Amino acid sequence: MIKIKRKKYILIILCLMLSFLSIPNTAYAAEPYKSYTYTARMQGIPSLNGYSPEEVYVGADFGTDGFNAPKDLRFDSEGNLYIVDTGNSRIIKLNGALELVAVINSFDNQGEKDFFNQPEGMFITKEGNIYVADTQNSRVIKFDSEFNLLKTLDKPDMGGLSTTEEYKPQKVAVDDSERIFVVSAGSIEGLIQISQEGDFIRFFGSNIVKPDFFELALRKFLTKEQREKRMIFLPTEYSNVIVDNSGFLMTTTLNVSIDAVKRLNSKGSNIMRHDGRTGDEYGDVTYEWRETKPQFVDLVIDEYDNMLCLDRTSGKIFQYNSFGDLLFQFGGKGSAKGLFQSPSAIEHKDNKVYVLDERNNDLTVFVTTDFGEKVLIANALYIAGSYEESLEPWQEVIRMNSNYDLAYKGIGKALFRMGNYKEAMKNFKLAYSYKDYSKAKAEYRTQVLRENFSLIVIIIIAVIIAIRLLFRWLHKKNIYIKKIIEGYDFRRGEVR
Repeated sequence: MIKIKRKKYILIILCLMLSFLSIPNTAYAAEPYKSYTYTARMQGIPSLNGYSPEEVYVGADFGTDGFNAPKDLRFDSEGNLYIVDTGNSRIIKLNGALELVAVINSFDNQGEKDFFNQPEGMFITKEGNIYVADTQNSRVIKFDSEFNLLKTLDKPDMGGLSTTEEYKPQKVAVDDSERIFVVSAGSIEGLIQISQEGDFIRFFGSNIVKPDFFELALRKFLTKEQREKRMIFLPTEYSNVIVDNSGFLMTTTLNVSIDAVKRLNSKGSNIMRHDGRTGDEYGDVTYEWRETKPQFVDLVIDEYDNMLCLDRTSGKIFQYNSFGDLLFQFGGKGSAKGLFQSPSAIEHKDNKVYVLDERNNDLTVFVTTDFGEKVLIANALYIAGSYEESLEPWQEVIRMNSNYDLAYKGIGKALFRMGNYKEAMKNFKLAYSYKDYSKAKAEYRTQVLRENFSLIVIIIIAVIIAIRLLFRWLHKKNIYIKKIIEGYDFRRGEVR
């Protein structure tokens, strides 16, 4: 009898073990970070993750030596990925399957072998030309798509206009008009614009940092000398520059949260939209004093004009749509898969996000989750003007995460554009989008008046006729409203 019971217990334990083993692996593959969105009061509330870490690669995975402080990533139009391996003074080229194609650490320069010296950035034009910011050689180098040298652009003569004598190009971008813009270490005058011949043209888009509330409050307690000294240490130099899908320059700035990301027009003015809940503040939003400021070091624009911004301080990636709404944040500081020590560059292709870590010397690839895919689809449909088609994915987003206020806002905007102002009001109210709610309410009032105009006119005419008939009847009865009012004692509340 005892042996039978033992066998029974053993069978039960085995069944339990098999049931646990049969659970899908995704149940255990939880991301090492937690996502959140902001309420109307700017308080963080839990949300589903939009991205999940897929794989982490090191140099050996590509059949080459380990990375050494890599600082930039770029895809070309054919899907090849380039890694600027700064510490090793080389550029690694991978194909779309992340297989090694070439390692470029030297090139032919008029019959002589030339070398990179710790390059920190590169840019690839639509035509396939490659520009490399060869930092420690103080030059920008232009190649064709096969790394054949086209032009060496040495330090331009800036006529003594720069506050620093050093010229250390860290990042480079080229717009559709082939104007070259350089981020140089320590240059506080703005981007350095040079010609295709390497001649200095001007400083572009001077970056003026606005002190935040805490900085302004602190200055109230400082002496004049202390305030003047503190102004000197305000960071103003750019950290990166890219060209967006519309041909505008976009920049990032270190140690600021307000206007840390900018879109510059031809005059160098910031034309970034800030319709989102976080306004012109990027990164983690807080009203508490913090010693460490965000350090946005890179950004990339996807095919739907969503921005992915990389913050080195928090180790997080913040994704915003073209209206300035925060879609997701993911990543963080740590040693687990999907976390970073010092992220340095970011790229995007086919709903995958690629992030370099210059301290861990690795490349992390993120993929969209089911939730993230629904949000991106709904957002893309809305931005494209397909409002009716965006309703279903937005509603699916809400079914997956009822805390995601942006879905209510998306539904509200879609309904607003479709003329369904009453339902739009309900969704804007759920999203705590007061500005949009007021617009929908005003349109709804106009709509009601327009639809019921004939009825309203008939009611007004009927009331006027009824009042006239009432006065005639009262006159026949020798009852006059004017006399009653004149004879009424309002203090005592009775007729005199």
